[in-house]
Amino acid sequence: MTVLDHAVLCLASEMRSHCVEEDSDAVARNPKVHSSQSSSTMLKTRKTWLWIAVLFTSSVLATSTTQSAPAKLRGVKLGIRSLLKIEQDYIAPLGADDSPLTKGTKADLYLQTGKKLEGIEINEVLLGKQKNTLKILGITLAKGGKQKIPATTLAHIATEDRVFDVVQDPATKSFVILDLARRDELAQARLARTGHSLWSEPTGEERTKEIDESKALFQKARDLFPQQQFLMQETEFYLFFTDMPPDQIAGYIANLDTMYRQLCLAFGILPDKNIWKGKCPVLAFSNSEMYHQFEATVLKNPNSQGTQGLHHGSSDGSVVITVFAGKDPAYFAATLVHETAHGFVHRLRSNVHIVPWLNEGIAEWISGVAVPATTAVSRRQSDGIAFLRTNRTMGGFFQKKERLEPSDYGIASSLTEFMLQTDPNLYRAFLMAIKDGYSLEEALKLTYECTPVALMESFGNSIGVPDLQP
Repeated sequence: MTVLDHAVLCLASEMRSHCVEEDSDAVARNPKVHSSQSSSTMLKTRKTWLWIAVLFTSSVLATSTTQSAPAKLRGVKLGIRSLLKIEQDYIAPLGADDSPLTKGTKADLYLQTGKKLEGIEINEVLLGKQKNTLKILGITLAKGGKQKIPATTLAHIATEDRVFDVVQDPATKSFVILDLARRDELAQARLARTGHSLWSEPTGEERTKEIDESKALFQKARDLFPQQQFLMQETEFYLFFTDMPPDQIAGYIANLDTMYRQLCLAFGILPDKNIWKGKCPVLAFSNSEMYHQFEATVLKNPNSQGTQGLHHGSSDGSVVITVFAGKDPAYFAATLVHETAHGFVHRLRSNVHIVPWLNEGIAEWISGVAVPATTAVSRRQSDGIAFLRTNRTMGGFFQKKERLEPSDYGIASSLTEFMLQTDPNLYRAFLMAIKDGYSLEEALKLTYECTPVALMESFGNSIGVPDLQP
């Protein structure tokens, strides 16, 4: 029995009851032109909430400008990450001559609590009973004083030239460290065979140039709409450019960097690392006419009609997010999350293109959980599952469909939800494996230990369609 089969026993009744009837409202995003150029849930216990989305719901858009009272957002700690089979090849040696952690090593420590200990020096490495396992790090703090840090409390160790993840081997309950530089070496060789590569780390000069190009893009909006008063606000990771009133955008801007850090946490990236080529530019227009005109005139995209937001990801790693406010603040918030998620996935690890059902499933589902005031995502899930129960086929999801049909969006987010419910750690590893150059089929086998057909069978069983075809 695969992990998916086991999960079906827990999830089937909930997934069957997940479809809800809702009042129809205008869907501003048209799946046919959506660009990627380039419910509370069960796991095995109610204590664990869905992984990536929980990270968002702890803070994202709590200050949005909806007329109704904001929903009470919940969050939980991720807890200790387990070692996966796919990660065995880059366990770092400990206690050997080539160990990266020795007395005198200087490092920054990232704790499970989110706290960062900067500029420490390791004065003791206490090993576990198993080979290459860590029990305790003795450290000298940058300001003096000594501490002993149990491996159980560590998330990452960043030395002067390498970063390590601290994970628990479920077989022995001991802790090992994963050498991410070694992972990069293996991934780079694998990616090169298909003409792909990891994104390079931009230099300071390259970041400045990219930011200047984003500001030049903003100037084009000013030139196109000279009658509008535009405001640019720069955060740690974003450039937010808009003609919306300042009192309407404060909540969105305040949460952008928080969203970013939580996405980094979800995908195992250091929370203070900037994955953007410069900073992520977001152009938020007050009305649809300006948005469509900017898309057509400046970004040379004549197909924006029917959308409320688009992500433009270029082959050189640049990202541009465009949105307009519309009449529903909650939907605007969800669109902002959706498109920003696309940008993040585009810049995640490598220039490998994520297939549409996976890309849209992540962005669609995250936006629904992050902004519970919007009903669009749950409605599309209802429609998608109803379609599957009628047609009993996924319609070729695992062929490389370049564009999704309207019903596909709800199916994609429902499948994403199912995979996360099964095991969020496996879902992260599945996505990262694809970004590291494995095929979708290989990534499924290495993480969920199943084939696309088996995935569809398990998903079908969870929604009452046992004969669901890919």
